[in-house]
Amino acid sequence: MSRNAGTATRPRPAGRRPRTFSDRLRALSERGRARVDWAVALAATRLAACRGLAAAAALAVCATLLLWRVPALGGAPLRFTVTDLVGREELVRDFGPFARELGDLLDREVVLVPVRSRTDAVGLMRAKAVDLAITGPAEYVVLRKLTDAGPVAGLHRVDYFTVIATRRDSGIADVRGLAGRKVALGSVGSTSAHLAPMGLMAALGLDPLRDVRLVHTTLAKAWRALVRGDVDAACMSDTHFHELLAAAAQGPDPAGAGPTSVSGAGKIAADWPPCGAKDMRVLARGPDLPGDVLVAAPHVNGGVVSEVRRAFLDHAAELKGALLRGEGNGKYRDVCFVPWVSDAEYDPIRAMYATIGFPAYSHFLGD
Repeated sequence: MSRNAGTATRPRPAGRRPRTFSDRLRALSERGRARVDWAVALAATRLAACRGLAAAAALAVCATLLLWRVPALGGAPLRFTVTDLVGREELVRDFGPFARELGDLLDREVVLVPVRSRTDAVGLMRAKAVDLAITGPAEYVVLRKLTDAGPVAGLHRVDYFTVIATRRDSGIADVRGLAGRKVALGSVGSTSAHLAPMGLMAALGLDPLRDVRLVHTTLAKAWRALVRGDVDAACMSDTHFHELLAAAAQGPDPAGAGPTSVSGAGKIAADWPPCGAKDMRVLARGPDLPGDVLVAAPHVNGGVVSEVRRAFLDHAAELKGALLRGEGNGKYRDVCFVPWVSDAEYDPIRAMYATIGFPAYSHFLGD
């Protein structure tokens, strides 16, 4: 008879995933880290009071303890960040589930590294303190130029293009009719609400730097200004345009959060005059834009890049589900991963930089 015959099996709580070997190692590592962190702090205190050989010895202790702090997983940890999220709180909230899922698939820990700005992400990548980053199209071409980071997988979004909208009663029939008028844009450096609209106006015969009066603001405020007649047109992605149309039709959210992912819409909606699709006209829509992209720093081994790319190819559903568990990732609900994205797909973004007067795209606008 088996030694375990007749032994009752403890039922697993509903919804809990089976613990893998990596999960158990990670749990042991977390308990050990607290002790090691305490020892590092103690050694650092001793270091501050030492000189000469004693200081060198204390420094060696600190270094050894920090090395022991690295968890014993299938491979070395990968440091990951998102260039347009500032601080740890937003990064953990929006990309914690994604980092954990990617780590499980790779059998290695994916460590979240917060940044203070997009420029900060460049410095961390140059210092080999960040291995992977998700960045937007406009940020990618700058990051690529400054760090030689390479694309690993694209995050293609359905219906990702820019629109230029006006009120139906404005008397403006086409984009050329915006000459001398006030046009609202989104934040400086935004792909769909700054660079793409400028490129679209230029393609349709308008010099956006000379022929129109540009106003940068939030998307919610741009919409309110358009509805109230404070601006003659507003530029944003098609997705945000339809979300704001829906928000205006639904009315303000009593909780102030708004029925849309556009920040601030719910708090402003009470000030909006009645507005629906019949009250708006899209003057022009731009071509489809390349999506956000996961990039790898140049110091990352090619074999690791292949592992990550393979995870996106073989486990797209799991990674998308983890991405959508992030609180602020509604824009990715229709995302499609493209594991073989090429740098050339972002050449139209480079052309847009030239249109707005930054042909070198050597720094992040707005930083």
